Amino acid sequence: MHTGASNPSSGSDTSGANPASGSRPTAASPEPLGDCARIKVQPTALFVLTVALGFGIGRMAPLEHLNASIVQHAGIAAVAAGCLFAAWGIICLKVAGTTVKPGAPVIAFVCKGPYRISRNPMYLALLVIQLGLGLILGNWGILVTTPLLAGLLHTLSIRPEEHCMHLKFGPEYRDYCGKVRRWI
Repeated sequence: MHTGASNPSSGSDTSGANPASGSRPTAASPEPLGDCARIKVQPTALFVLTVALGFGIGRMAPLEHLNASIVQHAGIAAVAAGCLFAAWGIICLKVAGTTVKPGAPVIAFVCKGPYRISRNPMYLALLVIQLGLGLILGNWGILVTTPLLAGLLHTLSIRPEEHCMHLKFGPEYRDYCGKVRRWI
């Protein structure tokens, strides 16, 4: 029976090479460092960058109707939901004894809690929080840079992490990917 968290077998190869084919990882499959993914830019830095960029863009041409009370309340709800979803994901990782820091060695594969809904609940939470901030501040620029954040997270964080997870957890992770969507 699957418990929701598992440890890899001690014989798993995490070098990034496929011993059966003798191939090395390509740019499309980033090479992990040992048993962790190579994350060049931390996701929180990408979040701050896109919020700041969006804030600057939105300040150049503000939209007054985004300042309505109902819009701001929706933004507060989105930020709160994003923070709660992220906290739930962090708690599940901590309970499983694995890291929450992107790029650090992964000790366990977690598929409980928010990981039943999304393979990337904390990244999804960042997107929801960014949308909420755009609504709270009445700043359309923050709203329109949210897809940019999603693209950056996908390319610079999710793809390397998923590659590492495939190498480390093999068929179990592939089965999970078949059942749970990347975002929602």
